[in-house]
Amino acid sequence: MLLVTTALEDTWGADDGILFLGEWCRVYDRRQSWSKRQHQVVRNHWDDRKKLKTDHDYLAELHGRILETLSLVLNGHHGTAHPRRYWQTILDPWLLTYVAVIWDRWECLRVAFEEQGKLETVRLDPFSRTTRFFDYGDFIQKILGDSWNYQIFLDIIDSEYGNECRTRKSSCPEATRATPIEISTIRRPARSIKQRAARLIDGFLGKCLPDNRAVIFDAYFPLTHLVKLCIGLKQMPRLFLNEFEWPIAIDNSTEVDIRDPLGKKVASGITPNTPFESFLLKRIVNDVPCAYLEGYSTLHAKAAKIAMKPRAIFTANAHWGNELFKLWSAEQVLRGAKLVTMEHGGCIPPAFSSMSFEESIADKRTTWSIPYHDKHVRLPANKLATVDIKSTQKYMAVLDYDMPRYCFRAEASPKAGQALVHHDMVCQLYESLDKNIQTNFLVRPYPNCSWGWGMRQRLVDKLGADKISNQSKYYDFLSKARVIVCTYPQTTFSEAMASGLPSILCYPAHLWETIPAMDSLLDSLKAAKILFTDATKAAIHINAVWENPLLWWESSIVVEARSMFRKQAVTLGNNGMVEWTIFIKEMIV
Repeated sequence: MLLVTTALEDTWGADDGILFLGEWCRVYDRRQSWSKRQHQVVRNHWDDRKKLKTDHDYLAELHGRILETLSLVLNGHHGTAHPRRYWQTILDPWLLTYVAVIWDRWECLRVAFEEQGKLETVRLDPFSRTTRFFDYGDFIQKILGDSWNYQIFLDIIDSEYGNECRTRKSSCPEATRATPIEISTIRRPARSIKQRAARLIDGFLGKCLPDNRAVIFDAYFPLTHLVKLCIGLKQMPRLFLNEFEWPIAIDNSTEVDIRDPLGKKVASGITPNTPFESFLLKRIVNDVPCAYLEGYSTLHAKAAKIAMKPRAIFTANAHWGNELFKLWSAEQVLRGAKLVTMEHGGCIPPAFSSMSFEESIADKRTTWSIPYHDKHVRLPANKLATVDIKSTQKYMAVLDYDMPRYCFRAEASPKAGQALVHHDMVCQLYESLDKNIQTNFLVRPYPNCSWGWGMRQRLVDKLGADKISNQSKYYDFLSKARVIVCTYPQTTFSEAMASGLPSILCYPAHLWETIPAMDSLLDSLKAAKILFTDATKAAIHINAVWENPLLWWESSIVVEARSMFRKQAVTLGNNGMVEWTIFIKEMIV
């Protein structure tokens, strides 16, 4: 049987029986190619959710060992003596994602060979390897694509399954070759007139009063609320559009390849306990993004030119992908500044996620829900400060879910083909509704996604084009909702509940493990018929309340459950900026 690891069709042979390594191989828009072939799909190793939790714990421990050694090696290479927290601020979230990605690819192949025995696969020749990662964003872009994954699967096969997998050579047309991206060519996108004007104004404000005690960057506050917050802090409202501009060009030219000797130092500093760890350690330094090695001196020099020396730094997102901001923040923490990471979205917290990265690098982390870590501080949801929807109560508004085809973290959420479980639930919900409600059914696909599942087209093919919303603005879509149905327990459900409109959460709960502290809330939502894990039962309830959903929504059991939701999951209130001002003042004393 021919093992096919990705959606690169030049690896599919001519008329062989196919073993697809995962659902990601079967791109919906290319179904005319794979649906005609005799094939089967390898089960996903993380369909076993107990294994997912065990793997997360193992990878978190491995991540810690690697981080410790990488910190020492990078200190030696860059001539510094920075603590682990400094390097974790810079290296993560690349590192925590990287170890999970390699493990997932490793395990996918293990399952295939254990269950199928000897296999054959196609080796594309020639095949241009993608260049090194530029930064975290470039890393994410590549690991979610077929070219990089094809190569990593082939590398694992060569390393571990050479005796069990025969490779067949195939000529690789230009169209399927990986396109190299030289990091020196990375440039920011062209700016609009509005963006250029914003930068000029923001720069002018910075010159008027440059020394803000609190730097609040990429914090997800509505602009008017950010202005009120800064006025309360008696500092100039800023967006810092010039200081933390990213990406930037980096000169990575060097006469000596530094990666090989650094890789040997990392490998010598960690004793591998398994073949997987040996494989990982042999390649990890070669996969470190250039921003942390060849580009570090450029970033460090640019960060040193940022004159601000705040007492505290607050961000909801920049500590993930803005490499300049991460390095600058790490430098400021060295000189005594406090770092506060903010939740940029949320609802029912996952049981495990991101290996506690944000808590590790921060002095405090703000949350929307009840605290579940000793560094957590609960504050009003910054993103929901302006939710105010008056609905015409026309249709049933369904918010769909989507995700990348390839796994990229070991966390309590759906993995790979498990995304299709959500799609099936939406279709089952529709099919179980009364005919008059089906007429008023409208689903909004997950926005701006090109991950290959083809969720919009799947919905069109299953339900009809007239059932798919083309409304680009989220709150405009909700403005005609009689009942809102969310299909996953994250930010959209918080937004729906904050709207005050009748809302339901209908989702596959077994794919969204949550913290135990939320169990009583989930039970309350189920009792009030706000939460369903069965689409047919959700439809029966909607059929019963459709004529007057407010009668159900304002009943005593539902009002009590909604109140409990606000007490435990999302903090809302008219005095949100007052609470934020008090908290920030405490942090900058």
